[in-house]
Amino acid sequence: TQMSEATPKLSLSIAHQPTKIHRFRYLKEVSDGRMGSVLRSRAPGGKTPVAVTATVQSVSPGCKLKLVGCTVFEDLMTHPFYLTGDDCRNGVFEKELSSESGPSEQEVKLEKVGIVCTPKKQRKSKGKPSGASENGVPAHIGMQNGTAQEDNFYMERIQKYNFFGKPPRQNPFQGKDINKLRLAFQVFYQLPGLSDWLAADCRPVYTEVIGDAKIFSKTEIELIIPDSVSRPDQDVWLYTKDDLPVQTVSELTVRLEHESEPFMIIELQPKELKKHLVVFNFEQPILTNAVSGSFSVTLVDKKNDDSSEPVKLELINDPSGSGPANKKIRRDEKPTVSQDPMDELLGTFLDGNGDLQELPELYVEPRA
Repeated sequence: TQMSEATPKLSLSIAHQPTKIHRFRYLKEVSDGRMGSVLRSRAPGGKTPVAVTATVQSVSPGCKLKLVGCTVFEDLMTHPFYLTGDDCRNGVFEKELSSESGPSEQEVKLEKVGIVCTPKKQRKSKGKPSGASENGVPAHIGMQNGTAQEDNFYMERIQKYNFFGKPPRQNPFQGKDINKLRLAFQVFYQLPGLSDWLAADCRPVYTEVIGDAKIFSKTEIELIIPDSVSRPDQDVWLYTKDDLPVQTVSELTVRLEHESEPFMIIELQPKELKKHLVVFNFEQPILTNAVSGSFSVTLVDKKNDDSSEPVKLELINDPSGSGPANKKIRRDEKPTVSQDPMDELLGTFLDGNGDLQELPELYVEPRA
C-alpha cells in the first residue's frame, strides 16, 4: 500500500509524430561526432522535432521521473536499430522530467536525435543461435557480426525496456520489415534512497510507423541535371522514373537538407513541372547566402504524403556572383563563351530571353 501511494500517476501522448520517411544512419557515419540525418516531425516547416507530452497528476516528494524512448518493430517487439544523439545513452533516449509536486504537463522534444542501423552485409549471418542465454533471453539475438556495442545496446533494451512485454525475435534482421519501425516511450521513476528505476504505472505510447524511402516512396528521381550549381539562377532539372503524382507546383515541394548541417533544411516550390520533369533553382532570397556543400534533394508529394529517395546536389556558393547586381549583369550580358560545359548544354534549351523553353518541346517519352 505504501509503495502504491508512492507510485507517480501520469499519462503519455505523442505531441508531434515523426515524418514517415527517415534515412537511417550507419555507425561509421555517427562515430566521429557527426549527427547526419535527425528525426523531424510532420509539423509544417520541416524543423520541428518529434515530441512527447507527459501529463503528471501526482508524484511523491523526492521521487525522480525520466522519459525513456527506444525503437520497436511495427508489432511492438524490440527493434535492433538504436537511437543516438542528444539525451541518448546506450541506444535509448532518456530525459529527466520535472517531479515538482502538483499536476503538470511537460513536452519533451527529441532534439538532434538520429537512428543507427546495421549494414546489410553484416546481417546475412545473423540470427543463428549460439546456445548461450541469459534470464531466458538468447544472449546473441543474431548479432554475431555486429559490434559489441550493438550487442550490448540491444540486449539491454530487451531486458530493461521491453515496454510491451513482447518476446524478442530470434532473427531480428531477417524479414522485409527491418527498415520499418516505431518509436516507443515509457516513464520510469526512482524513489528516494533507492537506486533502481521502476516502470511507472502508465500506458506506454508509440508513434506511427516510419521507414526509409524505399519502403514507402512511389516517386523515384532517376536523373538530376546538373548535379552541381554555382549560381542562384541556375535551373536544376529532376527527372522522375514515372509520371509525377501531382498536377500543380503547389502540391510538390523540393526539400534540400545540408549533409553536414542537419538543421539547415530548405523547402522550395518548383518553378515548373511536366510529366516526369521538375524544374527548380536557388533564386529565392533565403538561398543567396546558403552554405556551400553537399545537399540531399528530396521531392515531397504534399498531396499524397509521400517523399522520394534523396539524390545529391553540390552547391558552390560564389560570393562574387550571387548578389542581385551581379545577377542582373549576367542576364543582360550575352557572353560568347560558356564557362561551364553544363551551362552550355542547358543554354541550348533557353529562349532568346534566357528563359526555359516550353516544356512540351523538351519532353521526350522515356523508353519502355
